[in-house]
Amino acid sequence: MLSIIPRDLIYSNLIINIAVTAWSLTIWSFALRHARELELREAFICASMPAMLFAVYQVWSILKLL
Repeated sequence: MLSIIPRDLIYSNLIINIAVTAWSLTIWSFALRHARELELREAFICASMPAMLFAVYQVWSILKLL
């Protein structure tokens, strides 16, 4: 089955989504660090769990379009 959306657009969307997820991971890490008075490493670990799940979901949903 041919996709209506060009592959280049899908791949660029995937890269942008991963970059935005990484940026939100950074923001959430510093937010947890200051809100809960955690070390940055601990805050990063706590924030990485939902961010990685969301990144996997984004990759899966984009690749499903191919």
